[in-house]
Amino acid sequence: MTYGGCRTGCSVGEASACPGVDAIFLCAAFWGHSPGDRMIMLIHEVAHILWANVDHVANFRHAECYASFVGDLFGGTGAGPACPSP
Repeated sequence: MTYGGCRTGCSVGEASACPGVDAIFLCAAFWGHSPGDRMIMLIHEVAHILWANVDHVANFRHAECYASFVGDLFGGTGAGPACPSP
């Protein structure tokens, strides 16, 4: 699927973000998670929008690190990959 020039789809996971158009796309699998885990996934996607260079490679540039931090605060488990160790 293409939206505002951003290619996205549910083949990549439960949700995806398009930084250039500030959009988050939620897939059917997203709704199968607990409310806390959905919150963590949304924070993960927001990190991609706020900081377009946040990816899945290095700690402070890894979207899951932001989501994991919030998950730890609120007792969520998250659904994505773990924040990589330094």
